[in-house]
Amino acid sequence: MFGILCILSSLFCFIQSVEADEGTGTQYVFIIDDSGSMGLQYPNNIPADPNRLATFAASSMLMMLSNQDEVSIIRLNGGKDQPTKPNRRPAMSADEPPVMLPLKKYRKKILASIDLESKITAYAGQITPCRSALSRAQTVLNNSYQRGVKQVVFFLTDGACDPSSERVEKSDVWLSGLTSYRNNGFKFFLLTFEGRDFSKDLLQYTRNAEGIDIGRHVEVNADDPIGIITPFAEALAFSHGVEPIVLRPGSQEIPAHPAAADVRLLSVDVDTNDRQIKMELKEKDQKGSNLGKVKKPRYLEHQWRAADNEYTYNSLRDAGETGAKFKATALRYIPNTQVVWGQAENGSSD
Repeated sequence: MFGILCILSSLFCFIQSVEADEGTGTQYVFIIDDSGSMGLQYPNNIPADPNRLATFAASSMLMMLSNQDEVSIIRLNGGKDQPTKPNRRPAMSADEPPVMLPLKKYRKKILASIDLESKITAYAGQITPCRSALSRAQTVLNNSYQRGVKQVVFFLTDGACDPSSERVEKSDVWLSGLTSYRNNGFKFFLLTFEGRDFSKDLLQYTRNAEGIDIGRHVEVNADDPIGIITPFAEALAFSHGVEPIVLRPGSQEIPAHPAAADVRLLSVDVDTNDRQIKMELKEKDQKGSNLGKVKKPRYLEHQWRAADNEYTYNSLRDAGETGAKFKATALRYIPNTQVVWGQAENGSSD
């Protein structure tokens, strides 16, 4: 059984757990909108996600997942070749059909597919083909389905599905064709950006035909790393049958979780000092002695630089567009009977 998950931002975290057996893995599909409106400024409108927080959040989530989990990444415009548009954007070839990849073997490859030099992060897609992307998602979910393994879809988008042929079908039709949904093992999370007029038909995918929630819709702020990561934490917790704990900076306690087999911590923050977030776990009962079952932390530094992405719009590269800086640290702890305390520090001198 998965035990406890915390999302932190430079805070103090108190955990108490005891040993139990490891859980099974979960299969995740990330559908990420790479259309131009995600990164370009249009008249009377600002880009939905100029800092590429969608891929920062997905990458942070991937650092949290275990080697037992599997992941498939779907670029919204990845289903077809996109010709060049002279003096505006380069051509992009279609992606390979999506497959579910085990993180134990392919974690680096999956992270590279959404890094700051990738096609997804370029945000240079021509349209918003929601229907096609959901069809590809359904195919990869059914092809990889295993009895007893939960499946989760994240759909991150900023706008209306277009052209009209790409408007989504009724959710009960799509869901009825999904094996994991028929076996009560499916969740759908829709993430949209504040102030954007997205296709409201997508909301129906977060509930079933009886109106019961099978996920939720979250409107996120393009400048708030914790806000955009929170629904990812909820999905991770769902897949292991526990509640996520999301805390803001400060000194706070977390209730004890008996029988927890796994503790995962993620700390995210705006990067103002070019220093990694450092996490520390120690046994509270033994005057701060170090624990022996803390896994090696994973670190992520994130800053969009248009000049480094060959797929993005020429105008952004020519302007030398640079986004804000963010950082994340993920840590996994296999608990025993000890009560522990933990702290995340963002490296500032405050």
